[in-house]
Amino acid sequence: MTQWHERRWGGLAIRIGGLSLVAFAWALGQHFTLMMRSHSVDQTSFLEFLLGMLIFLCASGGMGMIFLGEHLFDRIEISERWRS
Repeated sequence: MTQWHERRWGGLAIRIGGLSLVAFAWALGQHFTLMMRSHSVDQTSFLEFLLGMLIFLCASGGMGMIFLGEHLFDRIEISERWRS
């Protein structure tokens, strides 16, 4: 039985989800840029650091989903050395 991500629409759905994450990161980046222009870097708050981290995670995850698609869930063989 094939898994949902092995079907054609599954890979497309993963890539569309990745594209939406990248678009969300871009929109957050625009807001972040406007927010950081209003004050100096040494006055950065915890929420601004959190927003920067969220932008990085969304962009990284989205690009991984775009490039890998359905291969994101491929099984790999672990070397004998690392098996428990």
